[in-house]
Order: sequence, then C-alpha cells, then structure tokens
Amino acid sequence: MFEFLKSNDRLAFILGLLLWGFGMYWVYLLNLSPFPWEFKYYLLGDKLNQGYQLYADIKDNTSPFSALFYRLISFSRFPMAWNIFLTAIIVGFQTWIFQQTIKKHQLLPRIGLIPAIIYLLTFHLSFEFFVPTPSLLGLTFLLLAWQEITLQQTRINTNDRVFFIGVAIGIASIFYLSYTIFILWAILSLVFHTGITFRQVLLTFIGYLFVFILTAIVFMYNGTLNYMLQVFKTSAFSYQTPKIRDWQQITLVFTPAILLGATGLWAVIRSNKLRAHAQKVFQSNFVFLMVSILTLFTLPSLSRANLVFFLPCLILFGLNTFYFFKAGWKKDMVFLAIFMGTFFSLKIQLNSQNLDRISSPKLELKNEKLMVLGPQIEEYQNNTMTGPFLNWELSTYLFDGINEFNHVITVSSIIRKDAPDYIYDPEGKFLIVSQYLPLLKQQYTLTRPKLYKKVP
Repeated sequence: MFEFLKSNDRLAFILGLLLWGFGMYWVYLLNLSPFPWEFKYYLLGDKLNQGYQLYADIKDNTSPFSALFYRLISFSRFPMAWNIFLTAIIVGFQTWIFQQTIKKHQLLPRIGLIPAIIYLLTFHLSFEFFVPTPSLLGLTFLLLAWQEITLQQTRINTNDRVFFIGVAIGIASIFYLSYTIFILWAILSLVFHTGITFRQVLLTFIGYLFVFILTAIVFMYNGTLNYMLQVFKTSAFSYQTPKIRDWQQITLVFTPAILLGATGLWAVIRSNKLRAHAQKVFQSNFVFLMVSILTLFTLPSLSRANLVFFLPCLILFGLNTFYFFKAGWKKDMVFLAIFMGTFFSLKIQLNSQNLDRISSPKLELKNEKLMVLGPQIEEYQNNTMTGPFLNWELSTYLFDGINEFNHVITVSSIIRKDAPDYIYDPEGKFLIVSQYLPLLKQQYTLTRPKLYKKVP
C-alpha cells in the first residue's frame, strides 16, 4: 500500500482525488444540520450585506477578515450546505502548499504523495473541519509563512523577503486573532536557524504590524474602531471553563494525530539521518508546537474547530515514520491506523450529531422579522433576524447596565431602527427594558410565554 501511495504516479493522484471527492459528496448527501457557530457565521454575513456595520451594529467578536469572507459568501448566495465544498478548496490549497514545500526542499525524500495524503486524511478527523472557520482560513496564511521560513532556512543568506513572513502572519491574525502570538514562532525560527540580521528582524515585525495598522485605518475611516476595541476588550480576556464533554470530543478527534506526531518525533530522536536543513525545519516545527500550546490560553472557546493549527505540526512530525521506518508493513500499519482512526472518529460523531448540531426551533413562527433576546439563535432558522444581538454573551452588558442612560438610548435606537414583528425573550430582558422604555409596552403585547408581538 505504501509503495503505491508514495509514488508520484498520476494514477495514484487521480484515484486519491476521486476518493476524496466521493467522500465530500457523501457527507453532503447526509444533509446534516449546521453547527450553532456555523449558523452564526451565516447570519453574520447576511446582516453585513443588509448594511449593518461590524462591531458597531453587530455585537460579535469574529475577526475582520473572516467577517468579510462570510459577507462575500452571503453576497454570492452560496448555500450553507455547500460549505463542505468550499472547505475542500481551502484545505486542498493548504495541502498543495504543504506538499510542495516538503518536495521542493527535500525535507523527506522518497515519500512521494504521502504528505498530501496524510494532510487531507487528518483534516477529516472531525465534521467541524468541514466548515470554513476563522481558524481554518487563517491557517492558510500560517502555512504560507511556514513555506517562506523554510525557504529562508535553506538559503545561505537571508533576504528581505522576510517582510512577507510578517505580512502573512498579520493576515492570519486578522482572520483569527489567536494567531497573533505566532509572530514569536516566526522570529525565533529565523533567529535560531538563519543568518538573519537585526534589520531583517525589524522588517519582519514591520510587515506584521503593517496589516494591523492598515486594518485600524479602515475601521477608523468607518468610525467603528472604538467599537472594535470595545468588543475585543470585553471578549479577549474572558475564560470559559471547558466541560468534560468538550475534553472528550477533543481527545476523540486529536488522538490519531497526536499518536502520529509522537511516533514521528520518537523516530527523529532515534535517528541521525536528517539533513542539516531538514533538522532546522523540524526544530522550528517544535517551536511551532510550543507556541500552539501557548495559543490555547487565547482561544475564544476550546472546541475542535478552533484547534486545527495543531494539525500541520503533528503531521510534519508524523511523516518521519514513513521516512525512517524501514519495514514496509510498519508504514502500512501507520497509514491504516490513521485511516481507521478517522473512520471511527467520524462514525462516533455521526451517532452523536444531535448533541453537536443546532437544535430545532421551538417557536412555530415562519418568515417573520424576529428579535431574540437570548442565545437561542436556532429560532432564526425559519425567520429573518433583526437587531445586532448575534453574540449574546457580548450583548448582555446593554441589559445588565440598562439603568445607565446611554444603554437605554442604545437599546431604544436598536429596536426603532429595525422594528421586529416578534420579540422572543427567554432571558426576561424585555420586562426589564420596558420599565425604562414604557412605549415598548404599548408597541408589543404578550401572545404566549416569553413571546411578544408588535401591535398593528
């Protein structure tokens, strides 16, 4: 099996693409309900295309470039069910970067298409990896940075292209803010394993800051910079204690990749056959792993989708098993273990999909303008969302501090700007607001528990 997969034969390549395409289409035919956060991204793109401004009108902490991406998807009328095909394009491009970097610099000779196959296979460990999340979008630019760092490590003299390393990590960070810390990985990799000068270190950091400065200028021009800073000040330092089930899900999904990476790292330690430039790359990969662990403390939530940045470094370590193991049956066993781990992981997730996917709406409303004063975004599945309360955790401050005059004015203007036909109040916030805005009691009447209807 390994001898066939490692070959550069077009037949193996075409067969792999056909199997991958068939697998993606099979998942599409399952017609699975979206994840709650997947549906949130859909609503975000839709609200932005309605003219609402990010952070000012929409209370959410999605990073700017990711929000722009979802806006473009919504503008193109891309069905949410097609997310799997969009993700396939993104992961396919990442696979190409990964494969070409290893092949061009001969990091692991004589393993052919194995890097691409293992990369694709590992990114199928979870159904959450089939969604274009901010972490997945930003990972593309981390890989581009890794490609350029690898190029610099194989050169005798470092050149000024290090500027683009900073730019790539800056773009990755604007897609997913937790990636900001990876500038530390880039600089350490260049300082320890290249002949970089102090001026070029500054050039790298300038490229990194350039993206943030340009983004800040755009938001300042739109008059929403203060709102952005306020949102991220509120959300950046909040820590959510992971539930036991979260740890169980993460362990289930990442165990095959962790075992692969640990086996490959063990193979590297026991062998001295790595070339000098490959040693630099793998040492930098270890720094990447350490920085990834630090990144855990900056994540908005500890979920499988937010941890995809661990996979490339684990895969790169794991590929050493196919390079150092001499016996063909050992290589076949490693590949088979990854394949079976992926299969059983998806099967278990499929059986427990009702616990992970968005729940069915409780309201019987359809095609109505609805405002939900709570985290129950599933009620928007059959209705049109009104109001900016997309991320309820970031919106509650308006209602908790409703005794403040500016909060009263803000809530009043929100409801007046786009008056909903119905207000669903599972948190009891409407009763509190109506004490400060008596006019609301005249505009909306209680039709059933927690549901208010606009008076004609």
